[in-house]
Amino acid sequence: MISEFGASPSRAYVGLRAFAPREHILFFGRAADTNNLLARLERDRLLAVTGAAGTGKSSLILAGLLPALHGGLLPGTGRRWRTAVFRPGGDAIGALARTLSAREIIGPDGWDKTEREAVIDAVLRHGSLGLLDAVRQARLPPTENLLVVVDQFEDLFRLAVRTEDSEAFVKLLLEAAGQVELPIYVVLIFRAAYLGDCARFRGLPETMGDGPHLVPRLTRDEAREAITGPAKVCGAEVAPRLLDRLLNDLGSDPERLPTFQHALMRTWESWWDMRRVNEPIDLRHYEAIGKMPGALEQHAEEAFEELPDERSRAVAAKLFAALATNCTDGREIRCVMKLKDLCALIDEQEPKAAAVIETFRREDRSFLTPVASLPLKSESLLEISYENLIHNWPRLRAWAARNEG
Repeated sequence: MISEFGASPSRAYVGLRAFAPREHILFFGRAADTNNLLARLERDRLLAVTGAAGTGKSSLILAGLLPALHGGLLPGTGRRWRTAVFRPGGDAIGALARTLSAREIIGPDGWDKTEREAVIDAVLRHGSLGLLDAVRQARLPPTENLLVVVDQFEDLFRLAVRTEDSEAFVKLLLEAAGQVELPIYVVLIFRAAYLGDCARFRGLPETMGDGPHLVPRLTRDEAREAITGPAKVCGAEVAPRLLDRLLNDLGSDPERLPTFQHALMRTWESWWDMRRVNEPIDLRHYEAIGKMPGALEQHAEEAFEELPDERSRAVAAKLFAALATNCTDGREIRCVMKLKDLCALIDEQEPKAAAVIETFRREDRSFLTPVASLPLKSESLLEISYENLIHNWPRLRAWAARNEG
């Protein structure tokens, strides 16, 4: 019997992208981590969360911590939270202003979107107390809290951001987290490779208290929950022999988690298409999608073959090669570019490139970011979603090799 929640083949597992807050019902295996974050946030109003690429940092916050906060699990704060989740990109203060300006966060009523953004942006840039001033002016009810989540905080180091702009942005966060007059909390999410860079900002390492929360690898029991829990929520069962195979294929490498989640999503889709009455999700469904990590190659090839013509395939080759080989930071094998800059680099028109990108960033693929739920614009930051796609898709490796040559 398929539950209403599992009424489509892509609902049980999210694949390469991060979990959204609404998908917390499918988020299993991180209960201990979520409790640790609550304890840290009760003690310190600024929480830094780090780990290797692909270890589930964003999912832990969005589908673990946020639902816990809305459930009233942080002592003394209640259940009413306004959450501003954003990526800083190349204009961190501007990104913060755009996010805060939503009416459900602190945007003034009676003003249009452009006016709200402009007013909040001006307040934020007025000085280091700008975030506090913006929240004061919003006059939130005394029972409501504000959580500011800066996802991919490493943008401040990876992108061409002026030092003074980055410093001003960090000061806004530190001042807001360092006071107790207003219930403002801050979460920074970033890759562990950039932990040392945080020392560039005076006061940030000290405000981290005992240091950032390092997202650990899933234990075997937690991985078992991550496999069986979503299936059960959606009315399905996982055959014991498949469960053992999946756990063994995952192993102990924390960076394989995205590949693991992608294989789960594809296996669910395979089961959905091939299912028989009362049949559990089993080995034949896993083998049909290429297992792990073959599922990535097979799925990427399907997307590539879906492109309508040779020109589109040529555009795909150029844009993937550019995103895999034009990094200036030795810590990265993926680079991030604005759509307009990528198009200039590969000498392609934005509409044509965007059509190709949309094929690869569909919600059930997520090979490229930003996620499909965000509109693609000239200023959108494009990136290959996970390094494992480069490692496990031979066609992409060949494109990158030709680009380097």
